[in-house]
Amino acid sequence: MRFVNLNARHDEGFSLYDPRGLSDLDVTQTPCGRYLVQEFVEECHRQKIVPMLFHTTLDWNDARFESEWDAYQRYLRDSVQLLCTKVGQIGGFLV
Repeated sequence: MRFVNLNARHDEGFSLYDPRGLSDLDVTQTPCGRYLVQEFVEECHRQKIVPMLFHTTLDWNDARFESEWDAYQRYLRDSVQLLCTKVGQIGGFLV
């Protein structure tokens, strides 16, 4: 296997990473309580597999998508920036 993909944020707005206040719908707020994307990236590196991430551009639970487009774009950009800077080296995003 050369690469593997993980869904970091679903269209319903649920994230498998800590969005650091950008959203309350994330894995760190569940009984699991762990930053699963970071664990995924670290294990991919140990196995010499390139980690790729899917991150939705549409968050059905965020009203800004329909009413405050500029604010929604900032939210989306800040979310992706977190993944690019806080989880370790990734191979890219699949959309």
